[in-house]
Amino acid sequence: MALADKCGRRESAPEEHRAIARSSATRAAWQCGSRAVGMLVLLPLLALAGCADRHVQAGGAPHPQAPVGRLPVERYLLDNAQQSTLGKARDVLIQQCMRRFGLRYPSAHLVTTDSPDGDAADMARRYGVTDPVVAARYGYHPASGTALPPPASALDDDQKTVLLGQVYTFHGKSVPTQGCSGEADRKLGPGVDEQEAEQLDSLSYTQSLKSSPLEAAFGSWSRCMAATGQHYPTPIASGNDPRWATAMPTSAEKRTATADARCKESADVVPIWLRTETGIQDSAIASHRAGLTRLHSAEQASLQRAQAVLKHDVG
Repeated sequence: MALADKCGRRESAPEEHRAIARSSATRAAWQCGSRAVGMLVLLPLLALAGCADRHVQAGGAPHPQAPVGRLPVERYLLDNAQQSTLGKARDVLIQQCMRRFGLRYPSAHLVTTDSPDGDAADMARRYGVTDPVVAARYGYHPASGTALPPPASALDDDQKTVLLGQVYTFHGKSVPTQGCSGEADRKLGPGVDEQEAEQLDSLSYTQSLKSSPLEAAFGSWSRCMAATGQHYPTPIASGNDPRWATAMPTSAEKRTATADARCKESADVVPIWLRTETGIQDSAIASHRAGLTRLHSAEQASLQRAQAVLKHDVG
């Protein structure tokens, strides 16, 4: 039976309406000598299958490295585990709604497998390769990555229609405004806009590159690399070498990445970089305290609602 015959169409719902899912996987990108840090991307659910939102370039590929420290801004950014909690809760609410219409809904949120749960500012990868053992095995290539959700083809026409609220009724039952996706969003409450914290996070990274202590450390690192036969002005340049754009790490890449990590240690690059960014962030946070405090409160409220959903989920 045609969809139009069995469902009362919701004329006000535009065809281009899409369910929006928050992705937790865009905190590790070194690209073109800069790094996109802490940027929460909103992706259309039905397009997720074609998008891998973590950069997998050589310089930005994830490694199973331990975080090198913590930055002040992390208090105001949801970490990987918290973002996963929000995504799972949204999935549960959508699944509960879809079941009322006799429909299934596969989990749709992205699952990151490459970064520790508490790492909110990508401290495991923020300063590139830092573990010589890991570098010797993987070079600048990923050791793990992001598991994508099921492809759009996993949703049939009925599932998409009820998910997005493209009809008023389905098999005689009233469909929520904006579908099960909209119902889930309303139950979870207002979303969290981390833009202020994300901008601070990105700004401190950019400004740190211009600091005299770090420039001096990069100089020491570069001389250390030259002694091994590798000639790069900065660690960012070595990670972004186009020669590493291969399916698997080459022997040359592994040697370079290993030297990179060891020279960071000898030049004290990571502690200097971390201290520099911490100072920049402390000053910025002091100037944006009110907005960041509101953000933190909103994040905690969202997490409490999500945790309540997961606690009472029975199926």
